[in-house]
Amino acid sequence: MNEIKIIKKEYLDTLNHHYFQFMFEGIPNDSVNEEKIDSMLDKWISDSMHHNMAKNVRTLRTRLKDYQEKRFSLYFKSEKEEETIGYKNGKLFYVQVIQKDGKNILNAEYVKGGTFSFSCTDLEKEKVFSEKSNIDMVEKMKKIQKYIASLNTISKVELNGRAKRMIQLYQLFYNENPDFSIHNTNEKIQNMFIILSAFDITDLGPYSFSMEDGRPISSRLSHLINDLCPYGEVEEVDNPVPLQNDVIEKTEIIGQYVTDFINKHENPMGCLTNIARIIFHNYWDLIDRNKRESLILTTKLNEDEINDIFSLGRRITKDIEKK
Repeated sequence: MNEIKIIKKEYLDTLNHHYFQFMFEGIPNDSVNEEKIDSMLDKWISDSMHHNMAKNVRTLRTRLKDYQEKRFSLYFKSEKEEETIGYKNGKLFYVQVIQKDGKNILNAEYVKGGTFSFSCTDLEKEKVFSEKSNIDMVEKMKKIQKYIASLNTISKVELNGRAKRMIQLYQLFYNENPDFSIHNTNEKIQNMFIILSAFDITDLGPYSFSMEDGRPISSRLSHLINDLCPYGEVEEVDNPVPLQNDVIEKTEIIGQYVTDFINKHENPMGCLTNIARIIFHNYWDLIDRNKRESLILTTKLNEDEINDIFSLGRRITKDIEKK
């Protein structure tokens, strides 16, 4: 059996006056690339906000999924709150939450076995209120108890078949790995799904799109993408979903044409979204230009921009038909 490894990281955000630390003890499996994981954690801890401790737990368990967890502790402190969480063998054994609300300090503590204490101190009057002092305190206590209970149910994020297929298509289309910690990854995947649909790539998933803030968006797809945020950058998936050869070939062709096209523009992401908008408003067609005048009105693009995108669609179709 491999030896227990201890991973400890800390970060001080001097701008926001936040401090975050975690320590993880676990046994790695034989395939763990410790250097790669260390680099990934360094990037995550310096690039992310850490005030959401439940999210920190899920993210770290996901990124350390190839370790058998033994001990795991997290600590966060800001000007208004302080929180400590401890796990042993995957089970919650200690939580302390301190919140400063104006002149009051709320202190809640949980120890494995069911011991829970709660108090609120009025700093001006130097008076301590118990959890039964008033209705407001009772509601705050119940909220924290519910939060503590939720901490015992947090697990790593698993990749299901639809998530794996989405990642594999993204890699084929953009010739890069998706990074779910980056905001525009959502937009890139949404646009990719719409573009692939225009060229008869089927079985993308049960996603319906509507216009939001001038962009075609699927809320269900957004939910899937946001759930994968703890993964950060995904280089490969275990047990990938089998893709048909024609799907692989068509996705690579479409992606190459699209990326070449948008990279010639000053705003590549805006251009990518414009392609998706035309497809959405033209009933999933990137070839038929019969509705050109209505597209000018609905997309607010000029005629040259629309013609360039339709020209792109014809070139893609012609190349696919050659194969």
